[in-house]
Amino acid sequence: LGGDVAVGWPDARLVTTSAVSCLVPAVSTVGGVSVEVSVNGGADYTNNGVQYEYEVGASVSVVRPSRGLSGRDGQVVTVVGSDFQHGTGLSCRFGVDGSVSGLYESSSVVVCAVPARGAGSVRVDVSNNGMDWSASGGRYEYEVTDGVWSLAPSRGPVSGGTPVHVSVGGSAQAYSGVYCVFGSIEVGASAVSGGGYSCTA
Repeated sequence: LGGDVAVGWPDARLVTTSAVSCLVPAVSTVGGVSVEVSVNGGADYTNNGVQYEYEVGASVSVVRPSRGLSGRDGQVVTVVGSDFQHGTGLSCRFGVDGSVSGLYESSSVVVCAVPARGAGSVRVDVSNNGMDWSASGGRYEYEVTDGVWSLAPSRGPVSGGTPVHVSVGGSAQAYSGVYCVFGSIEVGASAVSGGGYSCTA
């Protein structure tokens, strides 16, 4: 790699006559290096100058909202962190096996759909290439689905500013860190005396 570091068996393996698998060695700085291949023990290398880019790995600080209902599709979270890269490999992972594609918003914000699964707490990581995951992760809580959520009023003027009361019936627990999401706009909700939550459209 880059003419400076060579990796051999078992870190370099012939997969087919047109593919080789190599374990990337660690380096101390970010940047691009050329990758060349030898099939005769390092005596001769290709000279094609194909580039591999070393980057700072993604890091996750917080997941918003940090909880949602178990067993339900269509929930979306905003993952806040650093060093996110725009590309086809950008992914979020919920737990050890719940990987989904990420929507790049900025180098510090990625939006991901939450995969449906059972109740429990999982770690949330981000990967820029779909293989290497963030060293630091956030937490997401899948809660037991209970109660029936409703809101009033269910409509208002385009100018906004309408107080909306959100209530839940059934055996739902008391929640903290509640947010209302109007389209793509997330608004913090406050608990209301007597039950429910209030947020401004």
